[in-house]
Amino acid sequence: MMKKLMAILLLIAGIVLIVLAVNTYQEASASLEVLGMELSAQNESGQQKAVLYLVLGLVSLTGSYLAWRR
Repeated sequence: MMKKLMAILLLIAGIVLIVLAVNTYQEASASLEVLGMELSAQNESGQQKAVLYLVLGLVSLTGSYLAWRR
């Protein structure tokens, strides 16, 4: 019973972290088109946070799968 609960909590945490990673990555970059030219700006620290959230989310999902399997 406890293993199933842990697996569900890890699954929820993984999904939340992956959604947070996508939102953080989208907010870290922006583009603007002016007179036919496209200007873009990127926030590297925001992109690094997004990658960190993505990795943590994938680790949580993997942990959830392994906990559920056992």
